[in-house]
Amino acid sequence: MKMEATTIIEKKERTFWLGVRDTFPIVASGFFDGIVYAVIARQIGLSWGETVALSLLVNGASSQFAALGLMKLGILGWPVILSTLLINARHIIYGLSLGPYLKGEGKGKLLLGSVSLSDETYGVNIHRFKRYGGDSSYFLGSATIDYTLWQLSVMTGATIGQFTFDTHAVGLDFAFLATFIGLLMLQLGTRTAWGCMLLVGIVSTLAQIYGGPILAAFLGSITAMVWGGWKGE
Repeated sequence: MKMEATTIIEKKERTFWLGVRDTFPIVASGFFDGIVYAVIARQIGLSWGETVALSLLVNGASSQFAALGLMKLGILGWPVILSTLLINARHIIYGLSLGPYLKGEGKGKLLLGSVSLSDETYGVNIHRFKRYGGDSSYFLGSATIDYTLWQLSVMTGATIGQFTFDTHAVGLDFAFLATFIGLLMLQLGTRTAWGCMLLVGIVSTLAQIYGGPILAAFLGSITAMVWGGWKGE
């Protein structure tokens, strides 16, 4: 009995580190995203502690950037909180997608892992779960490396952010694009995925031309959801 329990623990540990290993390349590419966020935060007047605290508590790159944009305009309080909640609302869909694969898993583990549910961890986990089934240890390992590297990148950026320099000039803004290209490639394993990518690309491009980036993001997201529902994915 004792040997069986030890075997289960060892298996969970191996799965945890597998989640860390599989997620590391994706989240490592996003290390520069955290640096860019922190540099901008310092340049608009946030202290080192405020910059890091916002990241520790929110832990959502896009919503953190949105918050900085509002703060730069002098908008504080509820508008910042509401915008952060709305941008992070997509995580509800991520959770609903992963939920069926994690039935019966401990709620404590899932709650802990959900703190770092992000575009990157969702992409890695759904890619794994569709092939081998859900596992909270894998999910937790993925979440741990994602949260750790993001916070380290923010601390690094907050430290060097006191020195004024143009993040675009050194190419750090490309980090976002590189990260999401990596996530996209993980999902292109079926004709349905390729069809979704092409359709969303066309819709988003046209929306960008005639309506701007907000309309492009909105219509692109709706198109992807409708396509996935129609194809049963």
